[in-house]
Amino acid sequence: DTDLLLASDRRFAQQPTDPAQPTRPRIVLKNASLQLIVEDVTATLATLNQLAADTGGWVVNSNTSKNSSPEGAEFTVASITIRVPAEQLDEILTQIKSGAKSVDSENVTGQDVTQDYVDLSSQLTNLRAAEKQLQVIMDSARTTDDVLQTYSELVRVRGEIEVAQGRINYYDEAAAFSSISVSLRPPALAASSIRIGSATANSVAAIPERCLAGVAFISRQTPPGFGSAPGRRAPRTLRER
Repeated sequence: DTDLLLASDRRFAQQPTDPAQPTRPRIVLKNASLQLIVEDVTATLATLNQLAADTGGWVVNSNTSKNSSPEGAEFTVASITIRVPAEQLDEILTQIKSGAKSVDSENVTGQDVTQDYVDLSSQLTNLRAAEKQLQVIMDSARTTDDVLQTYSELVRVRGEIEVAQGRINYYDEAAAFSSISVSLRPPALAASSIRIGSATANSVAAIPERCLAGVAFISRQTPPGFGSAPGRRAPRTLRER
């Protein structure tokens, strides 16, 4: 019975797929990320929350924080990740960008998982067939050892079924709903960063000129013989001789 059990498990696990099986549609996981400058960060964040709900999606996470510029002005920055129907991704991205003052960056990715999905589906079919045969073997087992060994194998197969089914479920959801990550910041923050950069560049550029002026000033103020060893006169010039 044990040899039959292992042989049947290997036969079902290695069963090839039917080459005549109809072609499946491509399974592509599409996601996007945006960095936007908006007039009102808080209002835009609320709009994105509502947009996710209106399209049948949901908010994965949302964060806001208050900061201060070097000039002392307070501003709010935020980030949000939403899931929206994949077939509406392009339309929703256009809608989100239309409410921004400017788009700092935009990135759209697509991951084709068709082959992995097909392999998982075939593996799941074979595992379910093996599960049924193992159940039949266990029902007909006569000894305790056969029952225990068959049950252990059945538990292992069912664990692999759960793993395969979980990955298939993940791909189904990820293919049906795209993820959009949005970073929001106000125009004042961008303008402040530019001013800081310019001021720093001007200060650095002025350093050599200031250093040269300081050296010239020190040279003019240094008395003759300054820095010589104590008790020794500075060397006389030709004119003094």
